[in-house]
Formats: sequence, structure tokens, C-alpha cells
Amino acid sequence: MERLIRYGSVDAIPFYNCSWKTPEEWNEMGLKRPVLGWFLVLFGGTVEVLYLPILYIIFKTKLIRYACYKLIVFLALTDMSATVCSSIISGILYIQGAVFCTYPTFDYIAGGFAISDYSRVTTRSKSSWLYRGFMGCTFCFSHQLFVSIRSRWHGFQNHCRREKRVKKLMKCRYCM
Repeated sequence: MERLIRYGSVDAIPFYNCSWKTPEEWNEMGLKRPVLGWFLVLFGGTVEVLYLPILYIIFKTKLIRYACYKLIVFLALTDMSATVCSSIISGILYIQGAVFCTYPTFDYIAGGFAISDYSRVTTRSKSSWLYRGFMGCTFCFSHQLFVSIRSRWHGFQNHCRREKRVKKLMKCRYCM
């Protein structure tokens, strides 16, 4: 996306030059696939509509205050934005038979948005895996790492000293 700002337009970016054909010639190059396009648009629209009552219930019943529902809302919003890119926009472009040079700026921005959605989902999945892995450990570092941002180092030191004074062999109360 920084190339769009640096060069000013998608046509000015090297390797994205669409000026060697006219827009009419680019439209003739595209292959129209209306059946697949309509399927993607209907499927994506259905998925988007099904997410709305779920999000409404989570906010209406005040479940958003729990950490697991915050994760669900984040993943739902990420999935909804990814569905727009991968299903609805793609379906419309399949119906039209569009190629990149038909709508270069729109395709470039939509592609950058789709990649950012993919990166967001994979990063969240990896951090969830890391969190679950640390919570399975039997030492108190996992609690201090993920629960309290304010007292990372100071709280970790005090907590471990307190636990050692109470019973040296007792497990950390957060990791039991």
C-alpha cells in the first residue's frame, strides 16, 4: 500500500502498468463467470447476515465483558471483512469478467486489505496458540505474561517471593 502513496497511482507503479491496451481491450480479455460470481455473492451475503445476530446477542447480553467473547467478536469482525474481500468483491468481479487492469486502483486496495485480513487472522491464531501453551505450564511466568500488563516485572518478582515464603514446594496459585 505504501507504493500507492509513493507513486501517486497504481498505473505509475512499476509492473502494474496497464497503458499498453485500451480499457475496451482489457474488458474483452476477461472471462465472465456469472454462475460462480453469483454463488460467491450469495454465499458471502449469507455469511455476513448470519454474523449480525451473533454479534447483537453478544453485545445485548453484556457477554462482551468476558475475554473469550472479546476474542469471538474480534474474530467475527475479521471474518466479516475477509468475507467481503474474498467472496463478495470477487463474486462481483467474476460476474463482470474483470481483469486487474479493468479496475487497477480498486483491485490493488482490495488486495492489500485482503492480505492485511489474512495477516491479522494468522497472527491472532498464533498468539492464541502461544497463550494456551503458556497457560499449560506449571510456573507463574505465564500468568504474569498474559494477565497483567501494568505489573509485568515488579508483580512477577513480588508474586514469586510471596509464593516461596508461603510454601517452597507448593505450585503457583495462578497455574493450578
